[in-house]
Amino acid sequence: MASDPLAQRVASYIDRNHPKFGSLLLKLRWGGLRTIEPTPALGAATLSAGTGAALGVRRALLAGTGGRLRLPLVLAAPGGAAAAWLALWRWDSLRWRRRHVALVLDLTPPAAQDLVAHLAAKGLTVEPWTGPRAAGGAAQGISCRARDLRRVNAAIDELSRETSAATS
Repeated sequence: MASDPLAQRVASYIDRNHPKFGSLLLKLRWGGLRTIEPTPALGAATLSAGTGAALGVRRALLAGTGGRLRLPLVLAAPGGAAAAWLALWRWDSLRWRRRHVALVLDLTPPAAQDLVAHLAAKGLTVEPWTGPRAAGGAAQGISCRARDLRRVNAAIDELSRETSAATS
């Protein structure tokens, strides 16, 4: 979603020079949305809905306890806005995970980076993927959109045929 050239350069630098740090950042994505364009209108709607919900909870808490239990306005408004943003972020994260597939490949990190670069040169949208290391299992791979999976597999097969023909 980052259309800013500076953000793209920073992301490319991190991917090239610090892939494990980049993988950690991709897992976190604090506040970042992957499937929704973060426009000012979306931010205003989310923050106002969260603030409104928090003020409603504050009012219900006051009425329900007869005024004995109070939630300070200073905590309710920002807390509700933050809770709404976290809910949107979590929903977006789950939505993104449903739409992406991780292909676990038995490759070294440089080979995985080369594969990602090759597939990107063919016009496919892929990202490097680093998973939890299992005993005897691979932890490197690529992540792609589920709808691009067949094209990615075909491109990998074509690349393996090219490399096997070149070595023969």
